[in-house]
Amino acid sequence: MTAQHQNEPIHALVYGDQGSFKSTFAASFPTPILVHCFDPFGKDAPYLRRGNIVTPYAEWQISEQSSVMYRDVFQDSQHLIRIEYYYDMNIEQPSGFRTFKERQALLMRGEYKEWATIVMDSMTFMELAARKYHQYVIQPSAKDPRKWFGGSTDELEENAIMRMAGLPCNVIMICHISEDKDELHGGFVRNPAL
Repeated sequence: MTAQHQNEPIHALVYGDQGSFKSTFAASFPTPILVHCFDPFGKDAPYLRRGNIVTPYAEWQISEQSSVMYRDVFQDSQHLIRIEYYYDMNIEQPSGFRTFKERQALLMRGEYKEWATIVMDSMTFMELAARKYHQYVIQPSAKDPRKWFGGSTDELEENAIMRMAGLPCNVIMICHISEDKDELHGGFVRNPAL
C-alpha cells in the first residue's frame, strides 16, 4: 500500500499592476474555488472563462438581514467556481462588508472543507468596503477619518491575516499596487494597496 502525496496548501498575497493577470493566476488554482469578490462588477471575467457554463446571477439569503449575489461556473457538470459579490453600490448604506463577515462565520464553521481554493479579490476593495462600513454604520458620528481607517485595518488583520491564513486550503489574496515616492532617495516604492 502506498501513501498518496498531497501538496501542502499555498497561501499567497498576489499584487501587481492593473492587467497583470492576478485574477487569471488565482483562477488557475485547484477547484472548487470560492471567490469573495469585492472588485466592481465585470472584474470576474478570468473566473467566468474557466468553465463552459455560467449560471445567471442569483441571491443567497445568508441570514434574516443579509444576502449575497453569486454566480457558479461549471465545466460540463463539474462545479469549478462560485463567485460571491460583496461590492457596495450604495455607499451611504453599505452592507457588503457586514454580509461578508456573516458569510465568513459560516465558512469558518467547517464549510471551508468543501473548497480547494479560497480567493479574496481584491483586498484593496475589501479595505474600502470595511472603511465605508465603519464610516457610515459603525462610527457615523466620528469626525476623525483615522477612526475609519483604524477600524478597516483591524477588520483586515482579523479576517485576512488571522482567519484566512489559518485555513488548511489554498488561500489567494489579491491586491492592487500603491506607488509612493521615497523622499530620501527619490525613487518609487511599490507596495500592495491596502
